[in-house]
Amino acid sequence: MDPTTERLMGGAAGAAGGGKVYVEDVFSTDLWSGNYDTTPAPININNGIDLSGSGRGGLVWTKTRYVDANSHQLYDTERGAGKPLYSNITNSEGTNAVFDSFNSNGFSLTAGSWGTDPLNGNSISQGNKYVGWTLGNQKGFFNAVKYTSTEIANVTIPHGLDSVPGMVVIKNTDRSSDWQIWHRSLSSSGIGITFGTGAAIANANIENTAPDSTNFYAKNPGYDANAVTSTLGENYIAYFFAHDDQQFGDDGNESIIKCGIYNDSSAGGEVDLGWEPQWILFKCTAFGNQWNIHDTMRGWPAEGQTQGLSPSTNTTESGVSLLNITSTGFKYPYYGAGDWVYVAIRRGPMKTPEDATKVFSAISDAGSSSPRQITTGNLVDLHISKSYSTSTYSWYWVDRLREGLYLNSAEDWQESSSQVGSTEFCYQDGIYVAAADGWSNHSPYGGPFIRYSFTRSPGFFDIVAYDGDGQPNHQITHNLNAKPELMIVKQRDAARTWAVYVSAKDESDIEVMGAGKFLKLNTDDYAVTQSGVFDTAPTPSIFTVEDNTYVNILGGDYMAYLFASLSGISKVGTYDGIGNTAKDITCEGFTSGARFILIKRIDTSGTGNWGVWDSVRGISSTGDDPFLILDHDSSQANNNDISPLNAGFTVNANNDTGGTGASGNWNINGATYIYLAIA
Repeated sequence: MDPTTERLMGGAAGAAGGGKVYVEDVFSTDLWSGNYDTTPAPININNGIDLSGSGRGGLVWTKTRYVDANSHQLYDTERGAGKPLYSNITNSEGTNAVFDSFNSNGFSLTAGSWGTDPLNGNSISQGNKYVGWTLGNQKGFFNAVKYTSTEIANVTIPHGLDSVPGMVVIKNTDRSSDWQIWHRSLSSSGIGITFGTGAAIANANIENTAPDSTNFYAKNPGYDANAVTSTLGENYIAYFFAHDDQQFGDDGNESIIKCGIYNDSSAGGEVDLGWEPQWILFKCTAFGNQWNIHDTMRGWPAEGQTQGLSPSTNTTESGVSLLNITSTGFKYPYYGAGDWVYVAIRRGPMKTPEDATKVFSAISDAGSSSPRQITTGNLVDLHISKSYSTSTYSWYWVDRLREGLYLNSAEDWQESSSQVGSTEFCYQDGIYVAAADGWSNHSPYGGPFIRYSFTRSPGFFDIVAYDGDGQPNHQITHNLNAKPELMIVKQRDAARTWAVYVSAKDESDIEVMGAGKFLKLNTDDYAVTQSGVFDTAPTPSIFTVEDNTYVNILGGDYMAYLFASLSGISKVGTYDGIGNTAKDITCEGFTSGARFILIKRIDTSGTGNWGVWDSVRGISSTGDDPFLILDHDSSQANNNDISPLNAGFTVNANNDTGGTGASGNWNINGATYIYLAIA
């Protein structure tokens, strides 16, 4: 028998408009702070997901991150704005008018109240910061369905996924009752779990028969206040999560969600999802264990503690050592509890970027003596900072996978924390730095600073953390979705040289860099021909490292930064110097010049530093251009080496054939150079 279905959304029948669908079209983690002004103001969360009445609809799950008193609040378009449910308690549907509307590009909050309002509080003393997870209705991904039981027998609920669900979460909205959760990995029919801390138990009241690609079959045993999914005349909301439905991405053959189970009976285990996740909801099926949510926006590193929130409680965000992220899934350093069920969502973006300003920014910053948020204009996955007025401060590389740790490209040091450990990446378009941390927020002693911020994006840039195995031909999965042309690798737990792979041909189409050769980022050395480092050319999904002292020591922890050429965004290339004549370097798709340029001499006839220019400090057609040396802590120098060119950049006539690092050695006659340019 059919329930009353108020809105089986058409969004679940396909993308709004029917084209290609990517994970960023249907999922987003959004962070915001409550308005602290004396005149509270509304907040618009624009995440690009169409939640409007004519759009796909879906679920917005919210939580205050640092206020204990506030419950998780779940809002969905089936029941309407302002009607929360609470995962950590059994209450019926509530009210909160602060959640004002579902919009065509996200959702809106009205002005909150002073203190601990669970969506938009205004008391700075409460540290009101919030997270919202948006899941858009979409066939093969997720669907929210409201239904009413009209009979006392079993109830058929069309779920709209067009594939067998992986997990189903059901709540009676009329009265206090447990959340009921069915998961595909709890294989025995009728085994269920709740959002509490209890164990998975045999509960025949959840479903009658296993769900199929069309329906979920709720069972009505009569009125049972503890465990029901269909009591006559009462209203319910069901959240359906798909499993491994491969219909997403450019070719419509990739999955973005998986529901599974793992057993942590031994340490060091790893779950292979086939892709890197950005969000996971998981729980041990044994008694006394809470549900947990990890996401990459709040902090889910490759090692160390992850910032967790528990749907089972109203407690604040805290560091936990349960799961660490990998390029293909996650690993679990914690062990011994038993079976864990999960639903994981793929990291985005999946779309190839078309606007370079969305994936790279360069800003000059004076510094400050106060902690503050620094707005970059793009999501920051890698942040490179340098004081360009003094040699007192080094180059510092911090990234989302190692939050709280830095590397210095001018040295072979292992990673360290120091005051940079207070740097946070939990912003949509910037970072947070501590007061006078001595590397990128110190005034007047350190500033001004140059800041380069990179966003991981298909075809442009990726970051991989991996473990060395000490064996030849160690293959590492990456998510660049293109052949890496520039790979920068550093062992982060030891003082070892930065190793750089470049795929490059000269102007005669002869390979001058590639497999069997490498450069060192922290020195001015020319390209070294040496086996046992990068012996195999990378592919669009794998790069290979060998057993040596640079990139694959047994037990070593490594970071790899991968770049590729993408029309209109970036170019990895090479050119031959011609001496006393300027040379134009054209980059495919560039129309407004390069905002960032990195150049290195590679031929064995002479050494050369890693020179860095940017349009913020100045790339001028007249006068000197300031440049920095990536392999040295020195302050910027000035010389007329580079000129702007709409189609790329120009290296000016060589006016100084002096020694290493001297201005003017970027166009020496007969020398060969590699470069990275970003539009």
